[in-house]
Amino acid sequence: MICGGTGIVPMFQLSQQIISNYNDKTALSLIYATKTLEEMAFVEDLAKYDAKGKLNFYPVIENIDIKNWKFGSGFINEEMIESLMPVPNGKFN
Repeated sequence: MICGGTGIVPMFQLSQQIISNYNDKTALSLIYATKTLEEMAFVEDLAKYDAKGKLNFYPVIENIDIKNWKFGSGFINEEMIESLMPVPNGKFN
């Protein structure tokens, strides 16, 4: 999944549904972009799902001024998509 701003709402709902179903083994990846960290919705839940290995979550902030920020900055780009999203066969590059 790739989304920005308020586009996170349906992606978050989908993620919750899949993650809450114990029998669903769907692998989830999400690149989520906003202008500022404060605009990022559901970030605590998404980070928690990532820490539990249920979601590969990668936030991208356009205007980030946090030292040692290890995620994306600026805009979602082809390099991020190629390195973070699975290819059609379900495997990562």
